[in-house]
Amino acid sequence: MKKILAFRTDRLGDYLICSKLLHSLKIKYGHLTVVCSKINYKLIVNQNFIDEVILYDKSFSIFTKLKIFIKLFFNFYFLIIAWDGKKFSILCSLFLFGKNKVAIIYKKTKKIFNTNINLYRPPLWVAKIFFRKTVTFTSRDNLFKTEHLPTLYKTLVSNFTDENNKNYYLELHSEDEKKYNHYVQKHNLSKYIFIHFDEKWLDIEGVDNDLLSALTKMSNNLNIKLIISSYNNNHNYFINLKNDYNKKKLINIVFLENLEFKVFERFINYANLNISCHSGSLVQLTGFNKAKCIDIINKKDKLWVSCWIPFNVNYQQIFKNNDDKRLTINQIFENIIKIYEKNI
Repeated sequence: MKKILAFRTDRLGDYLICSKLLHSLKIKYGHLTVVCSKINYKLIVNQNFIDEVILYDKSFSIFTKLKIFIKLFFNFYFLIIAWDGKKFSILCSLFLFGKNKVAIIYKKTKKIFNTNINLYRPPLWVAKIFFRKTVTFTSRDNLFKTEHLPTLYKTLVSNFTDENNKNYYLELHSEDEKKYNHYVQKHNLSKYIFIHFDEKWLDIEGVDNDLLSALTKMSNNLNIKLIISSYNNNHNYFINLKNDYNKKKLINIVFLENLEFKVFERFINYANLNISCHSGSLVQLTGFNKAKCIDIINKKDKLWVSCWIPFNVNYQQIFKNNDDKRLTINQIFENIIKIYEKNI
C-alpha cells in the first residue's frame, strides 16, 4: 500500500473536477488522504473511497495550522498533489516527506514601472527543486485559450494514473434517490427547469424588481415548472423574489433552498434544463451526469469561464451583455426561452 496526499482547499466545483482522478489513485495505490476546505468537507467526508479527510481553513489560527502540518509530517507519502495551488498547500508540500510531489503553479502578470513582470506561486526555482512535475495556470487577465483545468489536472498526475478524467466520481446511495423522490411527489414534479441563484446574479439589470415576472413568463411560455435553488441567499434580489412569490402563490414555481448536496445533484440530473450564472458546483455536476446547462456569464469572461467546462456536458453560454450594453433580466430569460424552444 502506498499513501497519496491531495490538497483541495478551495471550492466544490474544483474538487469535482479531480474526483475521478482521486478515485483512480486510491484504487491503484491503496490509501488516500485529502486536506480540504470547509465548503468541501461535508461532501468529501462522506465519500467512502477517501481514507482520511483533514479540514483546513485559512481563518484557522497559526497553532491549528501547525497541528495539521504535524499530523501530516509523521507520514511518508508516495505522491503529494498540491492541486489547489494555495500557499498552505504549497508550503506543506515543500516540507513533508514524499517520493513524488506535483503542483499547480499560478502565474500572474503585474505591471511594474511600465514593464510586465510575471509572478509565480510557487516561484519557478522552488518548483524546479522540490516538485517532480508542475503545470501552469494563469490569471484571468492573461489567460491562454489552451488552458482547461480538467485537462491540466489530468496532465499533472498522468505519470501515476491512466484515468482520462472525462467524468467525475461521486458516491450516491439509494437514500439520496429516496429524498429526491420525496420532493418529486410532494410538489408533483415531472418536467422542470432547475435554476440556481447566488451572488453572481447581482449585476444583471432589473434583477431586483423584475425577476419574478421573467420567471413567470418562462414558465407559462414553456408550460413547465421551475425549481428555484439557493444556499443562504440574503441578497435583496432573492428576498424580493420570495416576497413577490409569497404574495402571488404561483403553483408552477417551487422554492427548494439549502438542499443536501446529493439531492441537489439528483435535481440537476433529472432536470430538462439547468440554469445558473456560472455556479461552479452546478456546472461541474452537469458534467457528472451529462445534463443540459445554460450558463449566464459576462461576455468578457467567456475565455476564463471556459477553463472549467466539463468534458461530458450539454453546455451553452449566454451573455449578460451585448458588447457594451447590459441586457435586462427579462431579455436574458427571453433568450433562454428561444434556446429551449429550439433545442430542447
